[in-house]
Amino acid sequence: MPRKIPSTKLDLVRALSAKADVSQTKVEEILDALAAFAYAGAPSRRGFSIPGIGRLSVITRKARRAFNPATGRAIRVPAKTALSFRFSKLAKEAILPGIAVEAKKKTGTSAAAPRKRKSRG
Repeated sequence: MPRKIPSTKLDLVRALSAKADVSQTKVEEILDALAAFAYAGAPSRRGFSIPGIGRLSVITRKARRAFNPATGRAIRVPAKTALSFRFSKLAKEAILPGIAVEAKKKTGTSAAAPRKRKSRG
């Protein structure tokens, strides 16, 4: 029978406490400290990295033009700041085995052979 995956903070605290043989209050303090580090580190230039899982960072999206699907009119979407999380290659490979390798094969092009553009005519 597979183990139950923790889905709430309390479940996670209990599971980590049992796994590391540490009190639940210490585990909760560690999780709170990790969250505080992530909140403080995300706005920095490099973001906040959790080894083996990914990187949390703040990105700035440029202003752009879009079209209202109902009316077909062009509208201006202003620049905005957003929060981004990029999963590491280790996490991608652990969760979706073979997917990261396949994606690399599909997009990999050699520098010696430039791609031809399709004409729009």
